[in-house]
Amino acid sequence: MKPAVLITLTRGADMLAHALLDRADLEIINYHDAVLPFYESRGVHATRFLEFFTEEDRVRVAAEAEQRAARVAAEMRSAPMQAGWQQYAGDPDTWERFAGEVATLAGRDFLPEIVMIDALLNCASRTDLRLLIVQQDISRDTRTLIAAAQRLGIPTLHTLHGYPYGALNAINLSGPSCADYIAVFSEPAAALFESLGVPRDRIAVTGNFEWDPFCRPPRAGQRAEACANLKLDPARPVITYALTYTHRFSRVSAANPGYVHRITNAVLHAFADLARRHPDWQFVLRPHPNDADAPSDLENRARDVGLPSACIDIYTSSICSVHASDLIVCCQSNLGIEAILGGKPVVNCVIDEFAQAVFDEGIGRLFLDSDAVIHARTPDAIAPAVEAALLDADTREAFLAKRPATARRFSHLNDGKATDRLCSLILHLAERGRDSVPAPVRWPEYEPALARAAADCPGPVTVAGVAAPYVAARLQYLEPERHVAVSSQEALAALPAASCPVLVLADPVPATEAVEHVLATAGRALAPDGTLVALFIHGGAVEAQDACAAGAWAPARNAADATVPGGQHSYQGLRMSLSRSDLLLVEARPQQRSGGEGPHLSETDTVPGDIGALGDIDAWVVRARRRPPTPGAWGEARQERLRQARAANARGEAFFAEGRHNEAAAEFAAAIALWEQEALFHNNVAATLHAIGRVDEAWKHCITALHFDPNLQSARDNLRELAHALGRTDEAARILNIFGADAPDGPDSP
Repeated sequence: MKPAVLITLTRGADMLAHALLDRADLEIINYHDAVLPFYESRGVHATRFLEFFTEEDRVRVAAEAEQRAARVAAEMRSAPMQAGWQQYAGDPDTWERFAGEVATLAGRDFLPEIVMIDALLNCASRTDLRLLIVQQDISRDTRTLIAAAQRLGIPTLHTLHGYPYGALNAINLSGPSCADYIAVFSEPAAALFESLGVPRDRIAVTGNFEWDPFCRPPRAGQRAEACANLKLDPARPVITYALTYTHRFSRVSAANPGYVHRITNAVLHAFADLARRHPDWQFVLRPHPNDADAPSDLENRARDVGLPSACIDIYTSSICSVHASDLIVCCQSNLGIEAILGGKPVVNCVIDEFAQAVFDEGIGRLFLDSDAVIHARTPDAIAPAVEAALLDADTREAFLAKRPATARRFSHLNDGKATDRLCSLILHLAERGRDSVPAPVRWPEYEPALARAAADCPGPVTVAGVAAPYVAARLQYLEPERHVAVSSQEALAALPAASCPVLVLADPVPATEAVEHVLATAGRALAPDGTLVALFIHGGAVEAQDACAAGAWAPARNAADATVPGGQHSYQGLRMSLSRSDLLLVEARPQQRSGGEGPHLSETDTVPGDIGALGDIDAWVVRARRRPPTPGAWGEARQERLRQARAANARGEAFFAEGRHNEAAAEFAAAIALWEQEALFHNNVAATLHAIGRVDEAWKHCITALHFDPNLQSARDNLRELAHALGRTDEAARILNIFGADAPDGPDSP
């Protein structure tokens, strides 16, 4: 199976895919269907992303989308949300509009977001997906895909190849939705991202691969080809308007509603006026890549102002747009930079009446007064500025005089080799795969719950893990007089035995084979009557597969709601993990995605059959204690339970040999109920369920058997047979690889 790369870029995607395939044998997966003709024109084969999602799947998730939208709409009307908005935006008058927009967008967006997540889950299970490449990470689609990929442990690369400006903050640069790595076009851009909190080792300076062609002279016929793509006449003037975009829910957008539409309306009216005065001129409207609503909206608005023949350019690369155009009109757009690099004049619409505050915020405006652009500061100035740029010799001479300094200011690394550097970075990340995903440093949504659970336990507290300083600070805030010590995860093993009255694991307990080592190490450090406080990420969609190792887990469909790696645990699964490490569950506190806590469960409680009755659970914060000493190696009660389990298993094996499979299944189930951590019992029930046609259940028990004993040959053999029956040989190969076993034979094995 070839390594696969998912490309979500629109403009330039075909150029990048072609360059990658020249350097490596990859499977290219393309996100945007409308880009496929450009792939085909270059002879590039790409798999459609939505091939991994069927219409039947869409019907299945539609109900979930409706439920989520309803929950969001209700939450937006809550008092805490309103108070939070007032603190954030400082303007209570905008709350009703903001809340209404969020509710409307939730109803519209949740279904496609869930489709994206499910398609990504299917894609990851059916291909060797090594990397997700996004173009910026502030749009809905890319933020959702990044979060889902991070949940799956698939590295993500954000190719920010524009020049950052304006209101740069946590909404579009950092936080949990930020990609694992960022490729920027210059050292100053890297320094800017670093100053905003992005670790320097996650930033690569590659240059802008789309700018490489500007380092070479245009070849003959290039303008004609670019115009042909847009059905334009190369012999007539072409004026292109490149729209801008700002996150719709940022503070500046809330304070200046509709400024993008108002600027666009001003440009459209100017274009309609110019079209009447210059009937041979051609007008192109180029939406921003992140604005999914712009194409149809632009057509309607252009028609309304008397510009029915405007061309809507959605997918051509920036180089093609510059070659096709005689002039670029923009509003602080990076396409203006590319036009300058390509020697084309630029009219920059900075309508102070609409958006002065917007572009003066943060690091300021993109273009300075000294740059090679004509600034139109009022709506009435747009049309005269366009005419001057195209028809006035003095204006064009002034542009050419300023152009070299402007090109140097923006194009720090424009040496024509950006494609080579970016491809090398992509192939390096794809080769390293999951190893290239940086570990998170904290889990702020769970810190308060861990601190509260520790506060309920008497005695000095030791907090261990990467996030230990943050949890310790929370606990110290709750109880200033409590003695709290901080330990790294590595130092946990060096703690003296039986030395910790209260031990808090600040990082999520992994759902891999390492879980027993982590818990056993923590248990050794606990005092005899001490308490362990730990966090288990909940996997509600995989209750029956809780014992499966991390690489074989199927994350919950709502993967975009959390970005914590490490796998998932069901309630029964975490109890099993504690038990295998000689720890007893004292209390489990379900952490809900709404930020609240569900009802606390004691060691004698069981989870209802409908896990949803406890709320929308994201994680479990548990308190556990060491198992008290018992007579003998096992203790009399445990030894009797094991004896009974083995007897039930023996009866099941006898029934199975006689072909009495239903009775055998009942006996094996009884054995598991008595002693659930025995691999042989799960393997026997898997073989029995397979024999009576319940192959999906058999698959889950077989994986559980391998988790308890990866060397059980009969379990490996059973998994191979089940894989062929279910058509899941690739998935079985990955599972067996995780457990150190050979892959199953089959036509689709790697």
